[in-house]
Amino acid sequence: MPNTENTPEYAAYRKMQVYETAVAEALPDGNISDRERALLNSLRDSLGISTADAESLERELQPVQLSH
Repeated sequence: MPNTENTPEYAAYRKMQVYETAVAEALPDGNISDRERALLNSLRDSLGISTADAESLERELQPVQLSH
């Protein structure tokens, strides 16, 4: 965005958006394969996202399991 300042907060927000998109792509069936987990861990590390933040985001994105 042309008038957006690249503050540390904005950079952290964008990194979380990138990670969120990757997690959403891995979760359509509610499961993350071993290969997807390895890729997500690598992405998380390269973006500097904490394990706790990543786990929290993944919990938020898990499909809701409805009991019948």
